[in-house]
Amino acid sequence: MKPAGIRAGAKAPVRVRHIVLLYTPETGGESMQKLTPRQMEYLRFFAERNGKTASITAAAEQFKVAKSTVSQLSHTLTDMGLIEKKSYGVIELTDLGRQYVMPRMNEQQQLTDWMTGELGMPPVLAEQEARKMITLLQPETVDAILHHAREERPAGQRGDRLLKLPAGVYSTPFKLLKKGQDALSMGDRGFQKPARVLCRPDGCSFCLYPRQVRYRPLQHRTYLGSLSRLWYRDGEAWNEAATSADGGYLIPGAVVLREENPRPVGRVAVRVRASVNQWTMPESEAELVFELDSITPCTDQPAEGPETGPGRE
Repeated sequence: MKPAGIRAGAKAPVRVRHIVLLYTPETGGESMQKLTPRQMEYLRFFAERNGKTASITAAAEQFKVAKSTVSQLSHTLTDMGLIEKKSYGVIELTDLGRQYVMPRMNEQQQLTDWMTGELGMPPVLAEQEARKMITLLQPETVDAILHHAREERPAGQRGDRLLKLPAGVYSTPFKLLKKGQDALSMGDRGFQKPARVLCRPDGCSFCLYPRQVRYRPLQHRTYLGSLSRLWYRDGEAWNEAATSADGGYLIPGAVVLREENPRPVGRVAVRVRASVNQWTMPESEAELVFELDSITPCTDQPAEGPETGPGRE
């Protein structure tokens, strides 16, 4: 029996999946449906892990929800043309998905930098708050906050009088201590020793090179861990360390405090974040201590290869 309103001999209408067009300032499209905060949150997650570990299982673990919940939401994002499922369950963003989410992720990073650099918030908290702001606030509000943050940023940089050395490359022993203690931090093993000291007429900087560490907890499988991000304390602010062309993390000498204890040392508070296999570990605060009276002209390159030792392979 044909539905009412369908004349004899006519074919019944075919049901098709709905297509939702998204407005972005870049495309100049018409008005259309906006993403909900939940959809934006999941799209951002898939974007951060695009082409690597983005999957329904990974999202379910991240947001602590059932796989069926993620599956239903991913179907919606697929219908919108924002993501697509590849082989082995890997989820990748489409061109439209990248066009929509990347400007927002860039704004998220700017907000994170502002909250760590100007407000002195710990990086992990700043990232969480920036993610909420991008997800929940109107774009106009985010733009206004970023505009204000740019106007607040002070111009110029401080001078550097920590070391008085001729221009050149030097090396110095150092150690990473637990916050407020003289004991070595676990992260101390994650750096090649010694550190490089790069001196120029306008100042110096310390260059630290990460190394892989093998962990084998309770005789189970071996895990490879390595430093993934590093921040240093500058007054009340946390600044993320820049990286050198050869993969070192750069800490300006201007932020390192010189002490006579009784030997001259340079101290700076840092936050380190490590990755073990495909997992990102919680960041931890520690203190870098450089032995300033042991600085010598650099003659070799940092040692390569993963660190080994008791309790590790």
